[in-house]
Amino acid sequence: MRKVMFLQVFMVLIFFVGITSNSALGASPPAQDIKQRIADQQKRIEERAKSGALTRDEAKVLLENLKAVEGEEKRLAADGKLTPEEKTRLNNFLDLNSRMVDDKKNNPVTQFAPYMQWRFTNQQRRIDEGIKSGAVTKDEAKVLQDNLSHIQQEEKRLAAEWKLSSEQRTRLHNMLDQNSKMIDDKKNNPVTAIAPQIQQRVANQQKRIDEKVKTGALTRDEAKILLDNLNYIQQEDKRLTAAGKFTQADKERLHKMLDQNSRMIDDKKSNPAKKLY
Repeated sequence: MRKVMFLQVFMVLIFFVGITSNSALGASPPAQDIKQRIADQQKRIEERAKSGALTRDEAKVLLENLKAVEGEEKRLAADGKLTPEEKTRLNNFLDLNSRMVDDKKNNPVTQFAPYMQWRFTNQQRRIDEGIKSGAVTKDEAKVLQDNLSHIQQEEKRLAAEWKLSSEQRTRLHNMLDQNSKMIDDKKNNPVTAIAPQIQQRVANQQKRIDEKVKTGALTRDEAKILLDNLNYIQQEDKRLTAAGKFTQADKERLHKMLDQNSRMIDDKKSNPAKKLY
């Protein structure tokens, strides 16, 4: 009888231990984990700055790194979810920053490389690995690398002419997201050339103009000028596409006009609304 009772108690204990273990191993919502890690690191940075373990300049760099991770988490989670790859990427950045917070002697405090540049390098590495493993053919690799080159040139052009706006940064990241899916899962995402969608940018700016008119940030006269600019760009896009003579120079010209119109929407004080044609 005692043996039977002991066995029953033992099995019950194992059952509860199993539940406890599974609960401990079950991850909290990833986005919340990342937010909590950012908050924890902010607190540690401030404490170490107060104690003198970190200089004010070092603390500033570390806090800027956290701000970059926080911004990227918000962008990636905008669709309501983070993929395992995205979670790993964000946590890797936080791991690196954490080491610099705790042990700057062996992990000198440095600013993270611009995130977009990191994505270019990361995708190039994955394309090279795909060629070696046979997962990506040479023809597919050429298309994927051409996409990267195009996005890189677009980023440099925009950054050289103006500080990248939120809209422009999102557009570039969206193209990188698209290229990334083709690298990892070409079965469901056939490898194709990526080109910025002018019509999509036009629609986005129309929406922003309507919103700013409602809030009073733009007058109706200013909105009319900006919408006329978009109408011209839209008509040019359709005309050149129909004629089959849409050159790279034409695309760049229209994108530059859209960049200029975007600045007038967002900052009319420094960029008064005016016709672009």
